[in-house]
Amino acid sequence: MGTMGTLEDLRGCYPRPLERSLRKSLTKLDAHMRHFISLSPFLCLGTSGDGGGDVTPRGDSPGFVHVLDDQTLLIPDWPGNNRLDSLTNVVANPNVGLLFLIPGVNETLRVNGSAEITMEPVLLERESADAIEAVGGRLPDRAQRAADLRADAEGSGRDDAERG
Repeated sequence: MGTMGTLEDLRGCYPRPLERSLRKSLTKLDAHMRHFISLSPFLCLGTSGDGGGDVTPRGDSPGFVHVLDDQTLLIPDWPGNNRLDSLTNVVANPNVGLLFLIPGVNETLRVNGSAEITMEPVLLERESADAIEAVGGRLPDRAQRAADLRADAEGSGRDDAERG
């Protein structure tokens, strides 16, 4: 057997996931996840569009990603190489995957959901006001708003009951 032809073939090669692994996926950001995002200076943004999949690094000072509510994040779009790979993909297919990292911390935060590109000045100004100092006094012209989130903390070894 060279490649997996069916989902049944694939699942047959692995044991069933532990119940704990199945329960850890949350539909709302909890306090630990919000805190992790506030400390993270870097994330990987995974998108998929007509040209295939893409993973783009995004980063700035900790606090550059804004938690709008328990299910919505605002990721500023700072000037880059202007290829627009991830932005083009978001327009074509809003499904995104985010992987938040904190250097030196043996834990990651994986967040999946749908995104849209916003240029609403009121939203950008309001949500950036608290973090202007953290990102050098700049306001973005555009941002990606990720919503309808599902999140998993990875590598912490904490049981779901500890997260409350």
